[in-house]
Amino acid sequence: MAITDEDSTAVSTTAILAGLNGKFPIDDAVIEGKITTQRPDGSEKLFFLKAAFGEHGGVILKGESESADIIYGLMPDFIPRPYTRRAGNPVDTWATFYGNLLQGICNVDLETNGSWPELERATKQVITKVIPILLGNLKHEGEPIEPCILHGDLWDSNLGTNMATGEVVMYDVGSYYGHNEMDLGQWRADFCTHLRSNIYTRHYLKNYPAADPVEQFDDRNRLYSMKGTMNYSAGHPGSIVRQTVYNNMCYLCEKYAPIDGIDKYDAQKDPSVTGAQLTPDFTKRD
Repeated sequence: MAITDEDSTAVSTTAILAGLNGKFPIDDAVIEGKITTQRPDGSEKLFFLKAAFGEHGGVILKGESESADIIYGLMPDFIPRPYTRRAGNPVDTWATFYGNLLQGICNVDLETNGSWPELERATKQVITKVIPILLGNLKHEGEPIEPCILHGDLWDSNLGTNMATGEVVMYDVGSYYGHNEMDLGQWRADFCTHLRSNIYTRHYLKNYPAADPVEQFDDRNRLYSMKGTMNYSAGHPGSIVRQTVYNNMCYLCEKYAPIDGIDKYDAQKDPSVTGAQLTPDFTKRD
């Protein structure tokens, strides 16, 4: 079938997508797809299809769609236009939101990688004790921070260049409203390469200074890195990055809320200290 971006056809396409209820019929071998179409004036219009599998995959893609819709409304040249929808779960404070977010992805990791009592103990301590200390009283110029829209998964592989314009574009968004420093946490992750260089964080902070308490910026960055790193662990059974998250939790617990029954922080297992780097694996999981 021919697809154009005329209003009548766009409505028809939207209706078709809505009728599928997120269950797009697709061969199991396909992860992503591109459809090149032609407008009545002869110009090209591109559509991209991204597939995920299982209950968690569906939730992720619904979230990505709504995220892209918000960012497209703000910066239409910075991201592809989305064509689906989702709902969210608002909470009152950033500390509560991030605690829920981290707990959720840790639960998914437990499903994938199995129980680890010390990790579970450290996770509970971080969420109940450390997060309120680090995120409970953030200020900017003496006032509580204002939530902003975040990319949610901002790292090297989710950035590219529009070959027609030379402008930077981003994709694979998983947006929510929160502390702007959250996106920088992904740059600390084991699997990040170019953005992991401190030069990018330093340049960012020149334009958007760290929140108060400024002296806790690196600890917040360590805390924020846990979400993306644990998400990678949940999708890659047996990955070493699970140890990285646990070690970072041990560091923060030692510093802010000591607890028995977990290990001591080990600097030699900290990629931000050793410079160790993981090559990302995008192999489709069965």
